[in-house]
Amino acid sequence: MNGVQYILSIIASLGVGSYFTTKFIDRRNRFLDSRKEIYSQMAESLSGFFDTEDKNSKQIKLSEVLKQYRQIQIWGAPEVVRSIKVFIKIMDISILSSQKNKDQSYKNVILSMRNDLLKENILPNFILKFINKNRKELNEDDIDVYGKIQ
Repeated sequence: MNGVQYILSIIASLGVGSYFTTKFIDRRNRFLDSRKEIYSQMAESLSGFFDTEDKNSKQIKLSEVLKQYRQIQIWGAPEVVRSIKVFIKIMDISILSSQKNKDQSYKNVILSMRNDLLKENILPNFILKFINKNRKELNEDDIDVYGKIQ
């Protein structure tokens, strides 16, 4: 193999590798966009559990929660599925659940969805640590619950 053939084979290998990497990144981004969309819809629908919603929109949003939960069971991360499942169970027995438990469960749902979207990326961990070294993580104290969850 002469030098030109060697260089051409390297260029071809890099091209094929680049193609597959681009396809992988594109597929992953579409998957994350799907998650982001359904998580955003779920966060909005959860507002139907608050006493700040009017009765008509509350009923619509409550029915949407179960529909979106079924989609999240397919597309969502395990932590998200579990946190929503706990929230729904707490709301099923809402008469017996304290306001603190309801608020805590709601915060867990929001944090699990957020954490799932932020952890799903294609950058290696050492690069992420460098980029995010001054970024403060969001915790449950940072999430305010306006109104009562009923």
